[in-house]
Amino acid sequence: MKSLQKLHQSSKYVAPVLVLAGVLSLGMGVGSGKPAIAVSFMANQPDFVISAAPAQTVQPPPTLISTLRRSLSKQTGIPAKALRVVESSPKTWPNGCLGLARPDEMCTQVMIPGWRVVFSHGSQRWIYRTDATGKNYRLE
Repeated sequence: MKSLQKLHQSSKYVAPVLVLAGVLSLGMGVGSGKPAIAVSFMANQPDFVISAAPAQTVQPPPTLISTLRRSLSKQTGIPAKALRVVESSPKTWPNGCLGLARPDEMCTQVMIPGWRVVFSHGSQRWIYRTDATGKNYRLE
C-alpha cells in the first residue's frame, strides 16, 4: 500500500514534466548547436531531473562528401586527400537550381533541403550547394 501511495504521489509530476519538456524543446533546433533538454523521471521516485545537454551535430553523409571531394579534385587537379572540409551546414535552397540558376535556365520552384559544404586547400576555398542526397550539387 505504501508503494502505491508513493507511486501516486510521484505520478503528479509526470504531466508537468512532459509539458515543460515539450515547451522547452520547441525552441531547440536539432543539430543547431543549441542545448537540448533531457528529462529523467522514475516512477518510483518523486524527484525528476531536467538538464541541458549539447545537441547532436548534424553532418552531411560521408558519401555526399566523397562525391563532392572527387568532383572538386577532378576539376582542380588537386588530389582528393588534400581537399579538406572546413564547414558544412544543412540548408534549404529556394529552387531546384539550389539558388544558383544559370542564365536562361529553368528551375523547379520548390524548396530543396540540402547542404552547404566548404572545402579548402591552402588559402583556396570552394563552396558547394547540394540537395539532401548529394546527387544534385553546384559550385558557387
